[in-house]
Amino acid sequence: AGNALGPAGLAALLPGLRQAASLREIDLALNGLGTTGVEILLPAGLKLEILSLRSNWLGQSDTEIVAQLLHSMGSNLTHLDLSQNKLGARGLGRILENLPSLPRLRSLNLAENNFATPEFRAAAFRCLVSAAPNLQDLDLNASS
Repeated sequence: AGNALGPAGLAALLPGLRQAASLREIDLALNGLGTTGVEILLPAGLKLEILSLRSNWLGQSDTEIVAQLLHSMGSNLTHLDLSQNKLGARGLGRILENLPSLPRLRSLNLAENNFATPEFRAAAFRCLVSAAPNLQDLDLNASS
């Protein structure tokens, strides 16, 4: 976390990540990945249990690529941290409405994404309940 890795640094790590079949957790927080960085993770075929993309400049326009990444690893994921990004009401709504089945997800951190505005559709949380039936911890701290 916080190594200023950026997309280029992550791309350099990708060959090693592909060979790490037993890898279960990646903390990529504070690395300035943005859309390009998340796209780089897609072909890695990771089957992570824990993924942190906290504070990586992800915004409303990045929701499709985040959803694709979750689809690629959904069945294994137990902890997901998307906090301190700029997803906003529309972006977070899109992510929640397009969640894949996340049967093992127990913890989801959405704190500090500034989504608690009149344009956020609270019904999007119903999608979360269906997609992640075993969710135990939902962090919505400072979301306005």
